[in-house]
Amino acid sequence: MKLLFSILSLRGVKRRSNPVTISKTLFSGLLRYARNDGIFLFRICITMSLFFFSPWVFAHGDENVLFNKIIIDRLEVSDQQAQAWEAQAWLGNDAQKFWFKSEGERVDQQIKNSEFQFLYDKPIADFWDLQLGWRRDVKPDNQDWFVLAVQGLAPYWVESNLALFIGDSHRVSLRAKGEYEFFITQQWVFIPEAEVNMGNEESNTRVDLRMHYSVNKQLMPYVGIQWQKNWKPDEAIERSVVLGLRTWF
Repeated sequence: MKLLFSILSLRGVKRRSNPVTISKTLFSGLLRYARNDGIFLFRICITMSLFFFSPWVFAHGDENVLFNKIIIDRLEVSDQQAQAWEAQAWLGNDAQKFWFKSEGERVDQQIKNSEFQFLYDKPIADFWDLQLGWRRDVKPDNQDWFVLAVQGLAPYWVESNLALFIGDSHRVSLRAKGEYEFFITQQWVFIPEAEVNMGNEESNTRVDLRMHYSVNKQLMPYVGIQWQKNWKPDEAIERSVVLGLRTWF
């Protein structure tokens, strides 16, 4: 996100500038950055985003208004000497959004895995959005992926995300995530979550059960149990107790 704000500030774009000016400046700057950095997949994704953010999209009414939100879903520590994060932010409106996502894990004072996603988001049905863009893995290896995903509410209000990742050298990966919020009281919220990753390099499953306490509408500390399993022969299920924080603004 620091890159995005630096592009806007360096080119003299004010906070209250017209959305068309902001979108043009942002994506032209990103495209120039991608060209200099030599990331082929990033160039493709940014070029497609620049097309979708063209002026006709913001031509009428409330679509001239841009909103933003930052969501930290997981900021936690575990009894296995590990820390993890999962966060996302978006800029846009009901017609379209630009998303930034990040998640990773730190074990024994070293980053075990981390990734960043830059996505364009467009509604395709009630409660469902189509997302496409670029994913960058920093750890354990530097890798680039094209992202095609759908995100929204499945039946019974299950928050769902299904993403296809396509990399070079015929690498393909699929990720499915889902969670549901059980409101026990106004303050206590029980949230089970499941994630499945399938690919030709590594496949794994993670299940979380977390009990949240709502201090206010934007602050929810939690405690929970997590199970992880790599789909490899003789791999045992890893279980850990986690303590963390969920917030948004």
